[in-house]
Amino acid sequence: MSSRIKPIAISWVAVFNLGALVLFTSAKSAWGENQALAAFGAMEFKEEPPAPDFTLPSLDGNQIQLSQYRGKVVLLNFFAIWCVPCQREFPLIEKLYKKYQDKGFVVLAVSLDRDTPEAVKAFVEELHLTFPVVLDPERHLMKMYRVMGLPTTYLISRQGKLLGLIVGERDWGSEKAYQLVNSLLGKIPEDEKSQEIRNK
Repeated sequence: MSSRIKPIAISWVAVFNLGALVLFTSAKSAWGENQALAAFGAMEFKEEPPAPDFTLPSLDGNQIQLSQYRGKVVLLNFFAIWCVPCQREFPLIEKLYKKYQDKGFVVLAVSLDRDTPEAVKAFVEELHLTFPVVLDPERHLMKMYRVMGLPTTYLISRQGKLLGLIVGERDWGSEKAYQLVNSLLGKIPEDEKSQEIRNK
């Protein structure tokens, strides 16, 4: 089974600049995705650059491409089976996934383990995880997304844009986590807002 990554039309310098990351601090009149990101301890991508596309093998041998989830909110989580914080937060992420998967919410977990796929599969089965898991043993995607520690989570919009970055463990079972996912699922793209105004 090949684990070679297949980048799709990526301009790394142009689309992914960590200098665009800012912690959102200013207030707005309504509780929106920015406030929800800040409340959950996430850093916001001020310019919302496109998420670099990729293709990686899943545990069942199929190829999964990030862009196939376009139109859905994606929680992209980098983990390893030896990572204790990852082990603690996964059951909570699973509950979040089950609650919102029918509303356009996807969890895509990326294993950075150099172990055999069977070891990762045993880990997934032990925690009863049902969301898709892909394998990056050569850690090309880790470098592409500049992952510096585990767990690391990126939040990606329905339009395939980077919204937020979370480094470290979070309480995905908290009220703030659910408020965050609700706000991201309810976000209306600017082009659709303009269309709604024109149709009124």
